[in-house]
Amino acid sequence: MFIWLEALTAKQALLMSYLYESLTRQNLDVVITTRQYDYIIGIFKNRNIPFIIVGKYGGETLKEKLQQSLQRQIRLLDIAIKHKPDIHISFVSPDSTRVAFGLGIP
Repeated sequence: MFIWLEALTAKQALLMSYLYESLTRQNLDVVITTRQYDYIIGIFKNRNIPFIIVGKYGGETLKEKLQQSLQRQIRLLDIAIKHKPDIHISFVSPDSTRVAFGLGIP
């Protein structure tokens, strides 16, 4: 089974790092995606948890925020197609949830 975890905040990164350890101890395959954000990256690096950076937080205008979100969804789509996850777990990540829903990943 392949599990896709998404973390967008430091609190989520900490939670997902513990979940990652628990799942990999059960011999499950796991990928974690996140945005470019210093605190999140620091948590994953300090805990030796592998992760994939996909995009960054929005922009100054609504148009820039929408463009960033759409670009991120396309990159997440590529990752999901490559890894073929069976399950997607996130806390209110609109981009990864939209991709998972579109691919029929629960």
